[in-house]
Amino acid sequence: MPSPTAGKALIDLILSLYLLETKWVENKSVGAFANACNYLGSYALTERFWVDKQLGTPLVGRGFTEEKGLLDKAYKKLVHALFLYEGFFKAKEFVLTSLDPKNFLETFAEDIEFGDAKTLLQEYAQDLGLQLPSYQYKRDPNTPDHDPIFHVSLQLSRIGEVSVSAKSKKEGSKKLAETAIIALKRHKESRKSLMRLLAKKSASVEKEKKPISTRSIPQEVFDLANEVNKELGLQPDYFRLMQALKTKSAGRSRYNRMPDNEITSRIGALALEFSIINSDSEFRSLSVEGVHPRICDAAIERFQLRKLSRSIYEPIHDWGVNADRQMAQALLFALFINEQDKFFGKMKAWLRVQSVFSETAGRPDGDRRLPEQFDEKFSYVTVLQEYVQQKSPVLPMYSKITSGPIHAATHTAICEYEGNSTRASSSRFVWAKNTAAFKMLQKLGILEASS
Repeated sequence: MPSPTAGKALIDLILSLYLLETKWVENKSVGAFANACNYLGSYALTERFWVDKQLGTPLVGRGFTEEKGLLDKAYKKLVHALFLYEGFFKAKEFVLTSLDPKNFLETFAEDIEFGDAKTLLQEYAQDLGLQLPSYQYKRDPNTPDHDPIFHVSLQLSRIGEVSVSAKSKKEGSKKLAETAIIALKRHKESRKSLMRLLAKKSASVEKEKKPISTRSIPQEVFDLANEVNKELGLQPDYFRLMQALKTKSAGRSRYNRMPDNEITSRIGALALEFSIINSDSEFRSLSVEGVHPRICDAAIERFQLRKLSRSIYEPIHDWGVNADRQMAQALLFALFINEQDKFFGKMKAWLRVQSVFSETAGRPDGDRRLPEQFDEKFSYVTVLQEYVQQKSPVLPMYSKITSGPIHAATHTAICEYEGNSTRASSSRFVWAKNTAAFKMLQKLGILEASS
């Protein structure tokens, strides 16, 4: 079922990826990258899609009443629906076509790069020695208390008065600042002053260092790629995988020209967020905030990311858990960027497995344990299938034996895999099958029940 929450996560991911693929992020700060993502995914642009296409306002409720607030939600649900029925690339194509980020970035590039419009407007006034912008607010007396309208205005040198209307003072001041910046760009004299300010700010932005050659990638990274491929069934990009291991604390090693993982980690976090929301595992009932760090911690331990980072980059000081998780997120980006068509399917399968081991996600492989009692909320059939698929193309086989009277039948499920056999009985075959799969996981040594 398409959801606006999943749609928003997917839109943010697509737009972030667009900024990277078009090399817009080159020579940009992390703050500029975050500002651009916020601009491009704002509700104003998603709502504009419905207006431009003249599709009307979505209807809601028994009487099919209009509700403008649904425009943004409807767009996000549409994006998620495209992903579910047509795949990632179709959803990506739709978002980039309908939101037209290229045109938007060309228009507002300076604003995005150097902070929000209110800050830029204030810096413009300070640079010219003018009085700082003073926003004047006036509520429309004809609007009800539950749905007010505010008129916001300010005076600009050489431009005069600029005014807008909005539903809140905060929204109005932001919208007014953006309108004022556009007005300054269009005015001949003020544009010169504004561009001079932006050039000055641009000179202070540190240029991104040229990355090292892929031929210089150490063997440890290739070994890590093999381990990741074995675990998730995805082949990472080697350069991005090596970049994932570089934190802000990296020392002066032979690889110091490698850019750090700050931006790729952000995109990896979005890819993980959408994977969790889109998952059909037990994690779906939990909050993203609760699951996200758990998955990162599992990856950190499983692939020994901290140890590898120390070995390659010789950090000048220790770092905290956030930097560790940043490496895990950047690792996911290295997988996503290389196999965008397969990534979400493989992640869905991996998350199913991780949901069973959620209580012990950070432990070494040999110490995975289940609760003392069988937990029927887990789908052990799915877990078993996902595990054996990583080992061989042969899947477990199930057979059914029914005994007793029809009104009180007993169903026995038999699970067979590579010469091993387990069985379980219940009044419902589904329960019996799940228990038989659970026993097979124990028999294969994949799970070990607590004593």
